[in-house]
Amino acid sequence: MSSPLVSALLIEAPVNRHFAQLHRDRQALTDAVTLYLQTGLRRGNPVVVIASRIHTDLFLNRLREDGLDPATFLKSGQLELHDAELTLRKFMCNDVPDWKEFRHAMASVFERVRAFGRGTTRAYGEMVNLLWQEGKQEGKAVMPCPSAFPFLPCLPDFLPSALNSRLAALPPSCLARRL
Repeated sequence: MSSPLVSALLIEAPVNRHFAQLHRDRQALTDAVTLYLQTGLRRGNPVVVIASRIHTDLFLNRLREDGLDPATFLKSGQLELHDAELTLRKFMCNDVPDWKEFRHAMASVFERVRAFGRGTTRAYGEMVNLLWQEGKQEGKAVMPCPSAFPFLPCLPDFLPSALNSRLAALPPSCLARRL
C-alpha cells in the first residue's frame, strides 16, 4: 500500500490539481487508483476513468471487494469508464495529439458527469502513459500546456467547475525517459 503521505494525497485530491502516481506493478497501481476512486464515489463526487481494459477490470474488482458496486455508480451516471487507447485515437493526428480534437472528445465526457450534479469530478487517466509507451513523447510539445503530462492539466481551461483533481499513474520508466 502507499505511504501515509501518498494515501492522504489520494484521499484529499487537491482541488484543481493534477498529480502523477509512479507505480512499479499492478498491485501498487490498483491500490493507489482505487483509493482515489472510491474516496470520490463515497463522497458523491462524479468519477471518470480513462484506462486500459485490464486496469479498469482491476479497479472495478477492487471496488467490489471494498463493498462498492460499480454497476450502481455506472447506472446513476456518477461513474464513467472509457478505454484509454480508443479515447486517445479520437484526437491523434499524424501521431501527435490535436488540442482542438482533445477538447472536443473530452468535453462530452465531462459534461455528462457534471450533469450528475454532486460536487466536482475526480478523473483518472492513462492516455499520457500510452503516448510514452508508444514513444510519442514529442506530442506534449504541441499541446498548449506547460506540463510533462499534457492532457489532464488543461481540462480546467474549458471545464473550470467540473473537476476536482486529475490523477495519472505512470511506470517509473516514463520519468526515466524524460530525464
